Order: sequence, then C-alpha cells, then structure tokens
Amino acid sequence: MDPLNLALFHEMIPLEMCILNADLTILYANAPLTRSTGIHDFSGRSMHSLIPKARLGTLQVLLEKARIEKKEVRYTAEGLIAEEDREVILRHNPETNNFYVVLLRHACEPVRENLDALTGLPTRETFMERAEQLLQQGRRTKTKIAFVFMDLNGFKPVNDTHGHKAGDVVLRVIADRLQDTIRQTDILARFGGDEFVMGLSDLKAGIHASLSVRRLMKAVVQPIDIEKLQVSVSGSFGVAIYPDDSKDIKTLIRYADEAMYRAKTAGLGYAFFAPPDEL
Repeated sequence: MDPLNLALFHEMIPLEMCILNADLTILYANAPLTRSTGIHDFSGRSMHSLIPKARLGTLQVLLEKARIEKKEVRYTAEGLIAEEDREVILRHNPETNNFYVVLLRHACEPVRENLDALTGLPTRETFMERAEQLLQQGRRTKTKIAFVFMDLNGFKPVNDTHGHKAGDVVLRVIADRLQDTIRQTDILARFGGDEFVMGLSDLKAGIHASLSVRRLMKAVVQPIDIEKLQVSVSGSFGVAIYPDDSKDIKTLIRYADEAMYRAKTAGLGYAFFAPPDEL
C-alpha cells in the first residue's frame, strides 16, 4: 500500500494510527494513539477495547466499504477517544488484508486537559505542570512536598491470567482509590502502565508523608471484584521530599522511582529516598 499522504493532514492534529486485521484485532498502534488512550500494550487487543460499542457497527460497515471499493473512506465519529470527536480515515491493504485506521482532530478544536483515557487521571504532562504549581506554593508557605512513586505488585499475573479487560478494571479501581485517599490539594497522575505518581502538599516535615503512604497502601490492597472474580494487588511506594532531596521536579520523581525500586526489591511497602552513601 502506498503511504498515507501526510501533507493532506496539515490542518489536523494529532495523527493517531493503528493497523487492524479482518477480525478487528489491533496489530500495531503508534505512540500518539498510545498516549491518548492510556493503553501501553495493544498486543492481542481488539478495537472493542478502544472505542465505544455503539461505534463498532459503523466502523465494520465502512471497513468493508473501503475493502470492496478499494478506496479511502472518511467519516466523523463523535466521542470516539476519551469523549473527543475524531475524523476517521480507513484504507485497506489487499496484499495483507489489513486495514489502516487514522484518527484526526481538527487543529481549530480546543485542546482539552491532557487526561489518561483509561483512568481519567492526569497524564505525565499535566502532572508536571501541576507539580510546578505545588513547588511555587511550597516556596511561598515554606512547607514540604512529598513526591510518591507507586508501582503495582501482582498486576501482570491478573493481566496475563484474566485478560486485558480485567487488567483495565484493576487500573481504573486503583486510580479511583488513590484519588479518594489523597487530599484535594494533592495531585495524582498515571505515568504509564501500572505506575502512578503523587504530589502530597503542605507537609510540615517530610516524615509526615509516611502516614499518607500507609493510607494509600491500605487502599490499594483491598480486594477488587471483576464480575465473578476477586483479585488482589499491592503497591510498592517510593518517596522523595522537596526541598530536602531536591528542588527540581524531574529529579524528585526520579529519586522517588529509585526509592520505590529499593522498596520493591527489599520486600518493603515503601521507602524514602536516600543518597547511595547513606544506604
């Protein structure tokens, strides 16, 4: 198949694309589609997991139209990805019997807050913006901020044993529990996969973050009901403190990630960042 003429799309953003086989199984998804959906592993997934059920009938009809008529088919789908409209471009490759699906957003449309499509939480980009606001507040009030990096334990077995839909349920439930546990003045984001990052504000001392982390740990380990199944996961948490450990957001998140890894490998629930010479 000839490559899509990207010059035609200069008035539209962003260019999200996937390749489907005849059974609507996703064979490939590019980075923009990964970011907008919050799904980081498309292997074995169907379009059923990506778009609303009500849209599938139209998609199937138009894919068949593109195959039979051997031409590009375009249509507009409302609320397709994260409740945002997309113009959809469909092309069929007769050599492989696969379909190219390109999703476009008009450049003139307002850009909504960057939210993770699966959990509804802010993404990494939005978190970084809000974290800068937290740091400004901390400087004004001379208070500390704890950056908490959490990675789920036991998520992969759930995903592998019960399927992607079960894994998606777990991620949504955990996201809701984290959001319900932190305060309104704190911030939370999904950084990708089963990783979540939080910013806990207005702390008198860094050690006070341990109380919040223990509440988060307790919330995460509660059983999760998925139809007739009940599964359990836990979290490993790492904590870095502003301004004690660093005054730079990216460095603080990296330190919290390192502390999380240390907690996970040591079988601990959580750990605070410590320089290598203090370990």
